[in-house]
Amino acid sequence: MPTILVHDTRLQGPTPTAMADYSFEVNAQYPIAGLIQSINGTAASSISRLMIMCHGYESTDTGSACIPMSLGFGLQLCNEDLTLANVGVMNGLYNCVGDIILYACGPANTAPFAQGTYGDGRRFCSEMAAYANANVYASDVTQYYDNIRYDPTRMVCEVIPIDFGQWEGNVYRFSPDGSVVRVQ
Repeated sequence: MPTILVHDTRLQGPTPTAMADYSFEVNAQYPIAGLIQSINGTAASSISRLMIMCHGYESTDTGSACIPMSLGFGLQLCNEDLTLANVGVMNGLYNCVGDIILYACGPANTAPFAQGTYGDGRRFCSEMAAYANANVYASDVTQYYDNIRYDPTRMVCEVIPIDFGQWEGNVYRFSPDGSVVRVQ
């Protein structure tokens, strides 16, 4: 079963195409429906892993106070973004994907003030898992990645494909049946 990587190029750095059998670069001009159609058209049967690299959204406005770095408000993916308001588009991948891995800042974060609101990251990931009938893996904190490497022999920095390395924070697996397990 093939693996697919989706990179929203607003996340700076070269796409690490060696990570997957197929890769797609998207941006603010690319519709989510087009991405879902492209993914389905690429894999005639099923996909073992769909990896998504993009920015995660945060909010600092709680209505009454500001809390910096409150993540969990969705993903900067394609033209429409992917949030609780439109996560149902993942239904287009129903039974096509085994695992969806979100390489983004805090999509699984749910600040206390955001529970049950459009900023409920755990609900977002759970709904994505249910709509796609796939396991979704995501962290609850900011993720860091490298795309610059220093070559001491030439004494230069070079741009390399994005490498997220080890996860930061807690990583959760959201299953289609609604269960959530901390895996790291």
